[in-house]
Amino acid sequence: MAGKQIYLGAIPLTFLCALAFDDIVAEFQTSIVPGVLALLAALGLAYQPGALKKVADQYADLTPMALPGASYLRLNRDEVDEYRALTREMKRLPR
Repeated sequence: MAGKQIYLGAIPLTFLCALAFDDIVAEFQTSIVPGVLALLAALGLAYQPGALKKVADQYADLTPMALPGASYLRLNRDEVDEYRALTREMKRLPR
C-alpha cells in the first residue's frame, strides 16, 4: 500500500537526529539551545512509538495472503481474494 513506507523512513532519521544532538549542543554553548534540543528530542522519541503502534495496528487489521512466498504480506480482503483466485487459476494452467 502506498504511504506505508513513510514510518520506515522516519525511524532511521530519528536516530540520526538523536546522534547529531550532541554535536549541535557542543557547537552552541548557550544555556537555552541544549534545553530546546533536549525537548525536541524527547518529543520526537515520544511521537515515534505512537507512529509504530499505528502501523502495527493497520498491519494487524489486514488479511494475510497465505500464499507461497508471501507469508508476511497482508492486504485488504478484496485484494487477497483476487490474488488467491489468480493463484488457483495459474495452478490449473498446463505446463
